[in-house]
Amino acid sequence: MENTGKITYLDGMRGLAAIVVVLSHCLLWFVPYVHSGPRYTSDPSALEAMIFNSPLTFIYRGGSAVWLFFILSGFVLSYGLLKRKENLNAIRTAAVKRYFRLNVPVFFAVMLGYIAMALGAYKAQEFGVSNPFSLIYTKAVPDFWQALGQGLFGSIVYGNTTYNYVLWTISIELYGSFLVFSVIALFGGNINVLRAVCVIIFMCTLHSQDREISSMSLFVAGVVLATLKQDQLASRFGVLSSVILVATSLYLMGYYPMSSSYEGLVKFAALMKSEFGYVTNWARLYPQVGAIILLYSTLLSSVILRSLGAPVFEWLGKVSFSVYLLHSIVLAIVGPYVFLYFSGLQAACVSIALVLPVTLLVSHYYYIYVDSYFTRKINAIFSGASGGLYSSSQAARQS
Repeated sequence: MENTGKITYLDGMRGLAAIVVVLSHCLLWFVPYVHSGPRYTSDPSALEAMIFNSPLTFIYRGGSAVWLFFILSGFVLSYGLLKRKENLNAIRTAAVKRYFRLNVPVFFAVMLGYIAMALGAYKAQEFGVSNPFSLIYTKAVPDFWQALGQGLFGSIVYGNTTYNYVLWTISIELYGSFLVFSVIALFGGNINVLRAVCVIIFMCTLHSQDREISSMSLFVAGVVLATLKQDQLASRFGVLSSVILVATSLYLMGYYPMSSSYEGLVKFAALMKSEFGYVTNWARLYPQVGAIILLYSTLLSSVILRSLGAPVFEWLGKVSFSVYLLHSIVLAIVGPYVFLYFSGLQAACVSIALVLPVTLLVSHYYYIYVDSYFTRKINAIFSGASGGLYSSSQAARQS
């Protein structure tokens, strides 16, 4: 597996996934039908219904992007660790570093959310916005000590989301990372045993009704994929196979049961229930499987996604964590003003045109002065014990 090329275009994939999350939340603000069908409104426009029923909704399926984040984390963490599989001290150090690596940027994001709330920057309720999703930050009374507690441990340990609603994922990210460290420390000395253990964990967790438990399957799937070589089919057949897998994965990642594009998958789920009594959360399972297939397709043949190694996508990968942490704050500040002058799809487009560049700009500096800065400090503190485990890999720093 080629280090530089592989990690570069994985960063690009991560960056695009962060953009998908931004699009997802912007659409939830102004055209919830496009995102969730009749869950929020039963009177869509013809264009909204057409978009919702298309097979292209993976473009804004934020949940699918989150599943992809988890798989990428499992892959990138284990890829670096497996190269030092006999260095248990490096694994221990990586596990200790993980809390600080994730939570320092989270802490500042929580405190920024608290400051915005305390200053009354969230005007949705005041401006008469009625969409429940848009009112998330208007329900709480800002409390400094509560924000401090959530910033220090509440979000990353318990998934508290009072001041930043995307942080339900960060505790899953932490525990999933610890699962990766554990299976590699215990079984990483034998790749076949490691794969077998990960497959068992995958099968036991993937079908869980609990979102946190089912998410663990994605981290171990990333571990298994990290044991495979890149460009397994370095031929035209490999490229064609990869194209077909990418198309299949994106289709699955856009799944929503009420969309007419997914009637076949809904019928399959009903068949599994009637014939075998099998019941699961298909709205989560299909996109999770799709995300796994997407990453596998890049290992089968990297040609189709090699363009994600371009500098602009590499930069997106660098700032992706910052984008993820900050975009909801920007949206909650900007969104109500858009609501005053626009509505429907037009409002969504205007919101995206404002929120996305502002978020990218703010995230660029957040990455420089918070994410990257403190990552270097943390790596410096632990470098003696870890042997610089992550210092050579930007992707690992972004996990």
